[in-house]
Amino acid sequence: MHPIKIKRRFNWQGHIKANAYQVDALGNPELHYWTEALETPYAVQFSEAEEEALIDTTEALWEMSCEFLDRFFTEETPGAVGDRLTRLGILPEYHQAIANSWNREEPEDLELATRFDFALRNDVVGDVSNQALTIKLFEINGETPLLGAETVYQWNWFCHYRRLFPFGSKALPKDAYQHNEYWEKIADRFRVLAEALDFKGRGVSFLVDENLEEDTEMAMQLIQILHDEVDPEIYTQIITLRDNYDENGEMINRGIGLDYEGYIVDGQNDRVPILWKMYDW
Repeated sequence: MHPIKIKRRFNWQGHIKANAYQVDALGNPELHYWTEALETPYAVQFSEAEEEALIDTTEALWEMSCEFLDRFFTEETPGAVGDRLTRLGILPEYHQAIANSWNREEPEDLELATRFDFALRNDVVGDVSNQALTIKLFEINGETPLLGAETVYQWNWFCHYRRLFPFGSKALPKDAYQHNEYWEKIADRFRVLAEALDFKGRGVSFLVDENLEEDTEMAMQLIQILHDEVDPEIYTQIITLRDNYDENGEMINRGIGLDYEGYIVDGQNDRVPILWKMYDW
């Protein structure tokens, strides 16, 4: 694992504006969030062994997470699961629905994605030629509005950079590629969900916090993947948590609500059969 010096592209901020969801953070040179905002822009090259180690670690941690949740939702004594959920600050009225979601067998395995944040370090063992990769987990982001925004733009940057600098000292290695397959993996999961939950017949609504731009950006990205890779005719909409007003105090759209029977409804007071929430619990 080592950095490769790259060339800062002319009008790189313009390319971000035209090709990224997370425009404000990526395109702001003062934040130093994106590599071309750094004094010395660079890319990171991993060895094949390091890539395999990352894959193996991710799969192992996912299996451990599922094993932990199986134990978490095992009722050794009456009320044990409820006690655990209460200690997490989850209100009692949600306990049964959460337990039902995990214990569901038909259909099952309806998760979409989660993100593991790692710290990586190459430890030298003996001489410099003998290195061991250390991988440590920072956190698990089961819900993060920008789960794929950076990932997708990395691919857009990669393709653009290759076109700009195909040869010479500024070019990337010939065998360089983007390690992750975020777009493809999300599309694969959406195909499973679409069949299991009948997206075509019921539609999908995405609930966002209207005060957080990244929520809407991520919802738009998921909608694009759903339409480009699964079925462009699946009905989708974005619903806000609260009512939206313009500068004159006129309502732009109504936020999420409940009808007289307690069903979730959208801004047109239509019931929402499938809801994907973008904001944190």
